[in-house]
Amino acid sequence: MATPSPFAFLEDLVQRAGGALQPPGWLVDEVQHRAVLFLNHVLGQESQAQERLARQRGKVVRIEWRQFHMLLAATPAGLLERAGSNAVPDLTLAVADD
Repeated sequence: MATPSPFAFLEDLVQRAGGALQPPGWLVDEVQHRAVLFLNHVLGQESQAQERLARQRGKVVRIEWRQFHMLLAATPAGLLERAGSNAVPDLTLAVADD
């Protein structure tokens, strides 16, 4: 006979409260800024990826995960920058939990 995990209650509580709890705006802004720095660091080591991304300059991608989203735009240098909140995405990338 399988015994249920004693942490199932906590997992359920976190999942229900996760939608109601929102991080402060400054934290979301800082995490997005750091994510762009990380992605540009990786792109900076791959010249071929930068060349391909440079051809997409000005195009915007919206990345969604749970209740979070981020708008990124390709630069002429083949890197990424955060797009303005009113930018219209050319592509939407939704990351699923499953």
